[in-house]
Amino acid sequence: VEAMLMQEEKAAESKGMEEFGSFREGLGRNIRCGLMICSLYSFKQAGLLRLLLLLLLSLLWLLMLLLFILDRVERLFFS
Repeated sequence: VEAMLMQEEKAAESKGMEEFGSFREGLGRNIRCGLMICSLYSFKQAGLLRLLLLLLLSLLWLLMLLLFILDRVERLFFS
């Protein structure tokens, strides 16, 4: 029984390592694909895209801040 359990454990370990290996390969493939797509953009376009994303995130943060302030004002004056 012990030998059978050890054999099952080794099989599970090897299967886990195979799955991890395929995950690493897929991750590496995705990173290479992302780098290739980024290299298709010129530096100026990539900078503009990064700036646009930063602007969008900043506007989202300001909107959340405004909603928080309005919520506090509503609780202060209308409760």
